Amino acid sequence: MPRPRRAALPVLLLGPVIAAACARDLAVAVPAAPASRVAGDVREIDLHANRLTLLDAGRLRVVELTPSTVVRRGQSNGSIQELKKGDRVVVSMAASPPYGARVISIAGSATPSPAHPSPTRSRSHPHVKL
Repeated sequence: MPRPRRAALPVLLLGPVIAAACARDLAVAVPAAPASRVAGDVREIDLHANRLTLLDAGRLRVVELTPSTVVRRGQSNGSIQELKKGDRVVVSMAASPPYGARVISIAGSATPSPAHPSPTRSRSHPHVKL
């Protein structure tokens, strides 16, 4: 009786690890569920297909945009054209048709804000913060 080849065992054990590594690089965007909230960074904006792709906790999420989608920046209304790659957003999905984004709240800008100096200690009184 021939002996089984030992080279096949490492390949069998490493197969799932290799598949997981490849899947991470070829991430498939998953549609956001109705009546859910999705928070993430804007990765792609496709106004022709009415889609927004977000990176949410390491997963790509696709959000459908509808004519009734409202964009909010702070307390004021904005527009979908204001969204930029890298913006941090929170999306509330509609619970009934037409399914898609009901409200997109822009939580952070894609451009970093100017650095603010941190409070320093007084030179004459080092124990007192300014």
